[in-house]
Amino acid sequence: MTKMEVSLKRRIASRGWHVYGKTVWTNPRKGEAVFAEQDTTKEAIRANAHAVAWKRKLLSKLTPDIIEHVPRELSRAIWFFISHGGTIKRRLASTQYFRSPITRGGLEIMIDCEVTIEAGKLAFMERLQSIILTQTILIQQSHIRNQ
Repeated sequence: MTKMEVSLKRRIASRGWHVYGKTVWTNPRKGEAVFAEQDTTKEAIRANAHAVAWKRKLLSKLTPDIIEHVPRELSRAIWFFISHGGTIKRRLASTQYFRSPITRGGLEIMIDCEVTIEAGKLAFMERLQSIILTQTILIQQSHIRNQ
């Protein structure tokens, strides 16, 4: 018997292109598919205990490359969502990047996410949706001010 799943699609920002765009992800393409995974590297945990990396798997490599990170404002919620069996896939919405609203700066790219979880764990989806909506509004307002 197949378990029923629920999905939600949202547009959010992704950070780190200013770092990974120079080395790993030099040619982002609109519609390019990647996935989210908890980042357990020492560097990531030092920066954020709930770091979540966007990764891309190439056929020519055994392990996926980290190409960006979920913004800190969303990472804790997404980290717990993944911990409880949720999956997150995304497609690049645009190759245009924006200055990050965080004080340390950096660059962000807007992405279209699809989050999925078992129907019995709908409460995790609803909580994540609430946090994404709140934080996405704040991030988008910041992008409008910075343009």
